[in-house]
Amino acid sequence: DQWRFDIFTRYQAPHFTYAVTTDKFALNKYRNIGYKNVILGQWASFAFDKNINFRTVKYKYDVSFVGGINSYRKWLVSKLKKAGIKVECFGTGWKNGRVTFDEMGEIFKTSKINLNISNSANYDIRYVFSSLRSIKVFLKSKKRIEQIKARNFEIPAFGGFQLTNYIPFLEDYFKIGKEVAVYSSFEDLLLKIRYYLENESIRSKIAYKGHKKTIQEHTYLHRLKKIFNEIETNL
Repeated sequence: DQWRFDIFTRYQAPHFTYAVTTDKFALNKYRNIGYKNVILGQWASFAFDKNINFRTVKYKYDVSFVGGINSYRKWLVSKLKKAGIKVECFGTGWKNGRVTFDEMGEIFKTSKINLNISNSANYDIRYVFSSLRSIKVFLKSKKRIEQIKARNFEIPAFGGFQLTNYIPFLEDYFKIGKEVAVYSSFEDLLLKIRYYLENESIRSKIAYKGHKKTIQEHTYLHRLKKIFNEIETNL
């Protein structure tokens, strides 16, 4: 709905008894087209590791990223490497390639810092003008709004410390600075990577609290219970 409400949802939703959206901003859009049975849902983690001993985790990576490559992510990782930060990347297009779901969970748990890099709106002027291709991608892309992803819940579900770009309403699900760490720019990201690498106890507390919150509130079982409870209430 963040990107396709006007060209898709507004025409399709009226054919369904209920609609579930992950976009809080879209709730008024549904009301404006006369659609009342919309439920605010959210992405979540499909699985989780509930038997983690945070004191004995053996880390393999200082900083990692799991997700497909794109021009912005490639640019950001390259700038981090030039600044002396080694980032191990996994996913389609990266040198390490794709990983299984189980391997992904292990990477989250054994990385001191798990980056969650935007795949939506990228307004850093240095990136936009870094190449002709970047300019074209920026001008053609319809993704001008950030959105919460499943990855925001998958990382802590497996005990990983998450450092993510800020996304509207992320604070509805995690306490920023206590259960998740966020960055607002490349400079902020660089500062926070160095800070959290140097402060293990603080990093560990955030990872632990984020993990606890996720397995208590942010699995798909929790999401489906909420959806069906709301439907049942309206019957």
